Amino acid sequence: MEDKLRSFVQDNEQHFSTEKAPQSAWERIESNLGSSPKSNSISLKTLWFIVGGMLLIFSVLGIAGYKYMSADDQGTMQYADIEDEDYKSMQQYYQPLLQSTEQKFVNNVNAPSVMEELTDLDEGFAELQNDYLNNDAVNKEMMLRLMKENYELRIKILEMAMDKIQNATPSTLNKDNRNEY
Repeated sequence: MEDKLRSFVQDNEQHFSTEKAPQSAWERIESNLGSSPKSNSISLKTLWFIVGGMLLIFSVLGIAGYKYMSADDQGTMQYADIEDEDYKSMQQYYQPLLQSTEQKFVNNVNAPSVMEELTDLDEGFAELQNDYLNNDAVNKEMMLRLMKENYELRIKILEMAMDKIQNATPSTLNKDNRNEY
């Protein structure tokens, strides 16, 4: 193959030699001989800025993630860990009272529908507690009052349901009033 190419070039050399490059083309080539081609590479200084910026971003994200994860732990802290005496005394009084009332209700009546209805109040109490413990901008006295009212309401609902169910005779529990509890 190389011999065929060589023989073709030699046979047609006169056709190749008739054309000449313009003088301006040769001048442009000579002017570019001393310059180096432009590089698309990143300088070492720029590379260090990029690496430092990435480290800073990952550090901030790591710290924020750690604080977010530890915030969940603070939300579940026991009331004994809190220095607020009003909150402690409220919890010490109402929490055992609510637990004993719930236990009596479950042992004596065993009406799961009533306990399911109380989940909204439980969720509301959890939100109040979280705001009270983690938000300094809230009115602490009002939040304590709302939490006490929530405790009292749950206890009162359990006691009323227990009384109504225990005082009802089997003949009065028809399908019209079974779902009232």
